[in-house]
Amino acid sequence: MQYLKLNDKIAPLIDIIRQVFFDIKYFSVVLFIMINVFATAFMLLGKNQAQNLQPIDEPKQVASNSEQKEIDKAIVKGAIEGKIKMEEVPY
Repeated sequence: MQYLKLNDKIAPLIDIIRQVFFDIKYFSVVLFIMINVFATAFMLLGKNQAQNLQPIDEPKQVASNSEQKEIDKAIVKGAIEGKIKMEEVPY
């Protein structure tokens, strides 16, 4: 049983390892508290931002797609003939 005897050179290392594991408990508690604090802060910021958002009005469609194509063709035709300047087109 001589091989199970604790060596005097190894004993301080065992004490240090035991102390590290003992101190990890306190560090873990502080870390858990800090994670909860930051999570709560970001949650409150997100809720506040969501409450202050203004709805965006959808643009109203004046003409249907087929009507818009006809309008575009008339504008292009007028521009080619010189009746309409492209700078005057409203879009």
